[in-house]
Amino acid sequence: TGDSVDTLFPKAGVAIHDFQSIAYAPNGDLLVKTKSNLTRFNGETFELLGSLFNNSGDRFSIGPEGDLYLLNFRSLDLVLRYDGETGARLKSFLQRGDVGLNDPSIRVAFAFGPDGNFYIAHGDAVGRVQRFNGQTGEFIDDYLESANVVDVVELLFTSQGDLVTVSAVQG
Repeated sequence: TGDSVDTLFPKAGVAIHDFQSIAYAPNGDLLVKTKSNLTRFNGETFELLGSLFNNSGDRFSIGPEGDLYLLNFRSLDLVLRYDGETGARLKSFLQRGDVGLNDPSIRVAFAFGPDGNFYIAHGDAVGRVQRFNGQTGEFIDDYLESANVVDVVELLFTSQGDLVTVSAVQG
């Protein structure tokens, strides 16, 4: 019907500032990324469960194995991998040089595909979507190169497995 059912936030004692992204974890918890941390809430009651980790990364995604992948535009470690349950940092998943991206001002978006591989979009004049092994981070191929993949702010796959890119358009 489109009617509002409930207000998730703010609940008593919970304030979310500088919101960046949100997702449900495989265990049902709600994860909320702000500029300074990743916070976990009970996915049904929205009770605050605590912070998974403090990091100034920009966006996150949940991998097929349940680990968290954090994009950090301003770091040489472009994508960091964290344990999805404890928040412990596991390793650097991709570095800027792995994707041929040395300019931190170029927008980057990423997603896991239905095949379990990791896809990352970036570009200025001609954009590209590159495919990496979702477990090891090894480069597989340039999945797509197109002038239509420029200034990408979001990358996702439909339930049919089609790739969708969303670009920032100024006009």
